[in-house]
Amino acid sequence: MISEIMRTEGLVWIDMEAPTPEELKQVSEEWGLSHHLVQDCLDPEHLPKVEDTGDGGLFVILRAFDHDCGSDAATIRELTRKVAVFWRGKTLVTIHRAELPFLKTTTDQVRLAKTASPAKGLILLTKNSTLTYDRALEDAELILEAVDEELHHRRTSETGLLRLHETRRRLFTVKRMLWHLASVIQRLPLDEKALKPAAQDLRETTDGLLFFADELVEEATSLLNLELGLAAQRNNDTMRVLTIFSAFFMPLTFIVGIYGMNFAAMPELHHPWGYPGVWLLMLAVVIAIWGWFKHKRWL
Repeated sequence: MISEIMRTEGLVWIDMEAPTPEELKQVSEEWGLSHHLVQDCLDPEHLPKVEDTGDGGLFVILRAFDHDCGSDAATIRELTRKVAVFWRGKTLVTIHRAELPFLKTTTDQVRLAKTASPAKGLILLTKNSTLTYDRALEDAELILEAVDEELHHRRTSETGLLRLHETRRRLFTVKRMLWHLASVIQRLPLDEKALKPAAQDLRETTDGLLFFADELVEEATSLLNLELGLAAQRNNDTMRVLTIFSAFFMPLTFIVGIYGMNFAAMPELHHPWGYPGVWLLMLAVVIAIWGWFKHKRWL
């Protein structure tokens, strides 16, 4: 579907949502868009990039976080939605497959601006697409805080460990997208004096979110390592208890094994103190092992 969002003296904004091949060909011929760049618009996994079209224009691909994605989503295609932007002269063309809430926010902001231009439209598009990751990072922070609290009280479970792993995978993808967006922003031609405040704000916003994502990735990694360490410690404690039990029962099992052989020639079998003597021997062995463990501070 092709729609004209805005037409002023300084800006003509054409938007294409879920375009058909015929509509893409029509716009490509009407606005003189390169064929291979139009093909990039159809690639659902294309990473953010900026490219000079060679005719004084600019081609930009942005990716915004999709808040309707599933809780187990972790890949670029599952977590984000792409929008392609062509800028040439006073014309701005946006192409995307699905409805994007941040795009409507951007168009409203451009309409309210005193002066509309493709550069300002592109700045707002880039900033609003970047801000979609803010809520994703805040949600991840809440999950990490909950997991940290569980670890503090030793109440973690397999479900909590799986949730931590999925959050860490998602954070890696978000960090990767923010890094690519920051790279795109650095290459945008926004050196005009009138654009410098907005461009600086855009760079600071992206850098702040990238730093936030990096912190959360490190925290998730630390929590995962801590959980694995605690799990190893719990296993060690279990093995320690089992080892102590086996240390007590191994010599006792050896003694009763000998006296359970029932050979007629064994002198202790007919001795009047044979039975209590064996009990005293086993008790002495237990006391000796217990004393040795206490001396070694294993108990």
